[in-house]
Amino acid sequence: MQAIEKHGSFGSNSPPNWNVILEERARIKEIIIHYGFIVDSIGFLLEDSNGRTTAKLFGGRGGACSKITLKPDEYITRISGRCGIYAHSYDHVIASLRIHTNLCEGGYGPYGLEKDVRHSCSFSTPDSGGDDGTIVKIYGRHDVNYLQSIGVCFNKVM
Repeated sequence: MQAIEKHGSFGSNSPPNWNVILEERARIKEIIIHYGFIVDSIGFLLEDSNGRTTAKLFGGRGGACSKITLKPDEYITRISGRCGIYAHSYDHVIASLRIHTNLCEGGYGPYGLEKDVRHSCSFSTPDSGGDDGTIVKIYGRHDVNYLQSIGVCFNKVM
């Protein structure tokens, strides 16, 4: 038996306006993060079961750009970071983000300097559990400049 577990979204309380759904046998090949004082955007290079790739980017293109290239047997197990209110826009934002995988448990990152962020708090999803569950959806909210929220859904084996 399987159940979908939702974790988040963290950051803005406004409804999500983006998502990435991983179909069966699809995978995330690459994660792209633009960041500076905070996280400007997150993007994904997705590979479907036929080997076709699609790129998606959510948010702005400011700041530095880092790419995480996942190995063929590597997958995201959880996300963590900090969120708060950005002093330059007065919006809720993702101040920093770390991507944890089965091959990098400590996580890639953090991305974002958490600078000029007020009322910040940390967030972390539980580990997806590997064989017991996988991330099937990543979602959140963005505007033209910043990543405002992020969350995940796990497909848990009961």
